Amino acid sequence: MVHSGGRTVVQAVCGIRCANPKCIWSGPDHLCDYNADAENGRFAPWVTLADGSKVIKYCSMQCWSSYRRDQMKLPQSQQDPDIGVILCSQCGREVQMNIAKRGTRDCRCSVGCLPPMSDEQKRQIATLFEADRIRERRWAEREPRRADAPPPPGLVRRKFPGSPRPKQDVLQEYRGWYDAGAAKEPMWSVWYSGPEDVFRWRWEFDCGCVEERLTCSDDPQLILDGSDRDPYRSRQWLPHGQYRCGGGEHPRPSLPLRDIASWDECSGRRLLPPDPVKPQHGIPSNVWAITRHGDQRWVADWKATLTCGHQIEVQRNVDWTPEQGLKRSTPARLKEMRLELAKAYAPEPIPDHDRKLLDAGWPELGSYLDCRLCPIVRTVVAYEPLGWLVAPVKQVRARRQKSRREVLQERIRRTERELKQLRKELGDEL
Repeated sequence: MVHSGGRTVVQAVCGIRCANPKCIWSGPDHLCDYNADAENGRFAPWVTLADGSKVIKYCSMQCWSSYRRDQMKLPQSQQDPDIGVILCSQCGREVQMNIAKRGTRDCRCSVGCLPPMSDEQKRQIATLFEADRIRERRWAEREPRRADAPPPPGLVRRKFPGSPRPKQDVLQEYRGWYDAGAAKEPMWSVWYSGPEDVFRWRWEFDCGCVEERLTCSDDPQLILDGSDRDPYRSRQWLPHGQYRCGGGEHPRPSLPLRDIASWDECSGRRLLPPDPVKPQHGIPSNVWAITRHGDQRWVADWKATLTCGHQIEVQRNVDWTPEQGLKRSTPARLKEMRLELAKAYAPEPIPDHDRKLLDAGWPELGSYLDCRLCPIVRTVVAYEPLGWLVAPVKQVRARRQKSRREVLQERIRRTERELKQLRKELGDEL
């Protein structure tokens, strides 16, 4: 970065062009370094166009905020809808991002310049997948799970009190959802299971709640191998065997702070604007005056896994490395902090979060180490299979035609039995 005319200008270091034609830094030809997506606080992906150039929607938080501020001053009819729009250099269409990850190509108008699929193309692809024929073969080959099959380790099979929902109601509800989706999307049958492929369960979670679930298999091992989506990051799944209970509000247990099990990936760096002068997030003004960053700064985004198995995303200084670890307070300083906090909150006890920080040595990133998923995820302890949503059709196996050799062998065995019986009767006569 260099200073020019009282403002900071980000130098071109990786050849990414800002798509905002009114960029406050240096206009549409401005080249920028890694930046932040101002709309959701995550890294914005750049797009590699057909001519090889790299474009990003906004080159900084200031770029985005100044555009929004200037546009809000204008009547809606005069607002510029094209600011920040990335057009493909080959087909001219607007580029639509598909995932918020640095350096990934777009699914439509990147180097390949592939247009969206038409409904007819989707139908052709669905035909190539032969989803219906595969399902029919799977139904014919489906072997029902034995009733005396042992449950997987860690699970118990038992009958729960009460009655499940009527099967016909569940079938009607699922069929309505499936048919509505299939009417709008030709690839629906490839993406989702039909009613004939759905198995019903009742699961008991470790919180005591019993919930009905639908899966694509009657094997209870699927319970241990599957999971729900992460409620805070919808693109990711929880670790195997962890689910969200829909049984209502549950008490949130106070758990000790976790530690970092592994630093998985540095997803890039970005330029953050100065912190506002007004205290944020309920932080007292005297504390905010000490912790506030008055200048813009570069930070690196890191993905890490906690000792509980859940993932977090945190900010670190750009020169920080995992070998440096997290700093903690010394025992002497922790003792002083306990006295200070006890005095500050008297006559009330020290809040639970501060107490956990003290017990863990007041580490950096303490709020992230207080895992927000652990208190809300559940595991399954027992299950009750309810059967397929659509009962499998019993296949009548055709009798196999015996060969000439098998027919003769059967006649020999029958003749030997008759001879044995005749010899026995003759012996009785003598």
